[in-house]
Amino acid sequence: MDSEAEIDEEIQKFTCCITSAINLSTRTKVIRRPFRQLYKEILSKIRIKNRLRKLYQITFFPPYKRKAYKLQKEIRKDIETYDNNRWKETIMDINPEDNTLYDMNRKLSKKFISTPPILDTDGIKYTPLGKDNAFKHSLENSFQENPEPYCNLHINEVNHSINSYFNNLTASSTTDLVSIKK
Repeated sequence: MDSEAEIDEEIQKFTCCITSAINLSTRTKVIRRPFRQLYKEILSKIRIKNRLRKLYQITFFPPYKRKAYKLQKEIRKDIETYDNNRWKETIMDINPEDNTLYDMNRKLSKKFISTPPILDTDGIKYTPLGKDNAFKHSLENSFQENPEPYCNLHINEVNHSINSYFNNLTASSTTDLVSIKK
């Protein structure tokens, strides 16, 4: 390793190996719904609650624990009202004239089938596009044309033996499929 580029390349390979080993050794948790974009107020409450919980774990001071649990209850209520408001907006936007009713019915009744991550030559692929490319490259590598030349002499020998077999058959060895009775 003489240059910085070679060192960076080796570090990148090493981190890729480590992350793929970690990802292969742990189970993946499939998130079946899209990520929620919560309001900033809710996110700030979550941060404060996490800080209070961490302070309680360090100091074991009971008021920190009480405040954290109180904030946790508030956060649950806020998230529930947020989800209810989003659902109400979604229901109000449904219109049978522009096919949103059909689309919503399809989304709610369609069973989600998740595909696990795929291990490719350059690491694990999580996204659908990455999985598609990994699958495509694996098929391309599996069905490539044989670069070695084939031997015409061997093919001619096989053809000659097949032809000689069929030419040497006698009429007595073949059976009539249909017998005509008089």
